[in-house]
Amino acid sequence: MRSTRDPKTAVARAKFEEYLSTEEARLNAFRRIVAGRSGPAETVLDLMRPSLGPLGSWLLDPVPPGPEDAQKPLWAWDRADDDPYLHGSWVEDGLATYVAAMLHQRHPGLTWKLEEDRRSIYHWKPVLVGVGPVETFPYASISILLGRARQASPRDADWLVNLYDRWSALVSEHVAGGQRDADADLDRDLDEVTVEAIDADPDWNAELWISEAAETVLGREAYDGLFDRFAAIPGVERIEWEDRERFLVRLRRGTDMAGFEAAARQALREARAASSG
Repeated sequence: MRSTRDPKTAVARAKFEEYLSTEEARLNAFRRIVAGRSGPAETVLDLMRPSLGPLGSWLLDPVPPGPEDAQKPLWAWDRADDDPYLHGSWVEDGLATYVAAMLHQRHPGLTWKLEEDRRSIYHWKPVLVGVGPVETFPYASISILLGRARQASPRDADWLVNLYDRWSALVSEHVAGGQRDADADLDRDLDEVTVEAIDADPDWNAELWISEAAETVLGREAYDGLFDRFAAIPGVERIEWEDRERFLVRLRRGTDMAGFEAAARQALREARAASSG
């Protein structure tokens, strides 16, 4: 990672902030240029899925030339103005901005990030976080896929619609995967249950310990309901809430400690399922 005092890093961060703050202006410019070059009207490009059909179909043919072809995107500040890689880049950059805005509209959890890792091929570029497990530089992906769409035979007029649907599905899968991981962590917290025997006490013969995180996981109401759930476990004669994570228990003679521990763990899971439902 470069030092924050590196002047190039400072420029990259400033350009990144400018890139984020000018999204609406860049979208409007893209609409205006497309419409001015015989593409779909500005009113058609409304960030809704049906707009991708006519836009993708129009892009299958070379875009008519114009003065914007010499412009370069904000993120290309470190490239020469006459870099051939950037000629006409407003097409891919505008399209990437358009599709990314649509995705963010549907999936608000998506975020932009400046890639500051020098080892990345997208160093100093704005990458989208949340489209699958790795960051995405939409410009590069759009450039490749647009080139393939133009060379395909037969042509697929819905290539852009399919791209959006695929990326949107990746976002949903990524979110679902993260939720599954989070759920697994919560289950592990609730599974932290310990039962220990108490000797030489006339009132209690066991103590039940649960995770400190249980109240956070379950919520206050479900957490307070644990007393009744534990009291209803077969073999429990009496129970007392000693402190937030500790219960004193009187088990019927012959009750298996391991079985009681398993039942307490199950009661916690049922409390979570009830609070989630």
